[in-house]
Amino acid sequence: MRNMEPIRDPKFLARALDAFDLCETAEQIMRQNLRRWNPQASEEEIRQRFKAWLEKRPYMPEPVRP
Repeated sequence: MRNMEPIRDPKFLARALDAFDLCETAEQIMRQNLRRWNPQASEEEIRQRFKAWLEKRPYMPEPVRP
């Protein structure tokens, strides 16, 4: 991995920046939703609810346990 070259393709970099912008926008929207759904919640509670939302991954299959 030490010999990896930095990515310099402008199209790839633009797509990566778009992806990061989209992720940031999704975070902002979810925080707005949490505030709307929980108008009495403190910023700490919103932060905790947001963290719980991030950690909840319904698209991931449950781990197989022996």
